[in-house]
Amino acid sequence: TFCAELNSTDFAAAAVALRHTSMFAGLRLYDVNLGDALVAMCECAKTSRTLETLTLSGVLADPGLLKRSPAKALGEALAAGAASGALPLTDLDLSDNELRDAGVIAVGQLIASLKHGLRRLDLSRCHASAKGTSSLLLSMKGAGTRTCASLEALRLGRNEIGVRSTSVLAELLRHAGALQELDLRATGCAVRQVGHALQHGPGVRSLLALHVCGNRLGRADLASLLHLVCASTQLQRLSVSRCGLEPEGVLALLQGMQLNPHLEQVSLDASANPIGTLGAHLLAAAL
Repeated sequence: TFCAELNSTDFAAAAVALRHTSMFAGLRLYDVNLGDALVAMCECAKTSRTLETLTLSGVLADPGLLKRSPAKALGEALAAGAASGALPLTDLDLSDNELRDAGVIAVGQLIASLKHGLRRLDLSRCHASAKGTSSLLLSMKGAGTRTCASLEALRLGRNEIGVRSTSVLAELLRHAGALQELDLRATGCAVRQVGHALQHGPGVRSLLALHVCGNRLGRADLASLLHLVCASTQLQRLSVSRCGLEPEGVLALLQGMQLNPHLEQVSLDASANPIGTLGAHLLAAAL
């Protein structure tokens, strides 16, 4: 393991060196503009036989002023490495980048090219529309059991999924037997479909954390979520902030919490859920 404070110029040299060594199984870079180092990083992605973990968070330039999307270029390079059968990538974090639809679709092509499934995928805050996330989810679904059986963490928060694309996500979740964390913050997904898929799939026995804050919970959504909370044998963390919960929703949630002895942390954020005076009294009585 090697840790260093690098600027973009330093990393450009490091990225070139990575192509010629098998010493490192992972690379993590945060909040440093890759700039010209992107070319070397793409070449490394195409040829590496050791890269298992890749974190490039907040490092890709905004594609708005560029002729070609950096995220798309990187995704295509990783897909080329995967197609050759050499790339052993299992953990991919491209969070906080302006991937948009082109970049997210390229990640889907990478997943389709891998000979094995990813364990962790983090595309949080990548500003993809429902078109991009739908394409990604279809690629994951098309990859079959190798993706579903291996996936432990899926973070798509603050990208648009929408109600129509939730059915594809639900189909994927029905077969995700190793899933431990699911982050769907502010995606506009249909929580009722997500809850139903998890409850009736093997993930009900492995899920540790579920984040659905920022998605409005109607009665059907809340009922589905509560069925999942009661059925889950491992769920420890649940986030339902900014979900528009009213007093009866708070009461139902509190009752569900009492039926799950494993639940350790619930994020409610009373300032962003209109629970009213009655909801506040109910919450205070449960504390």
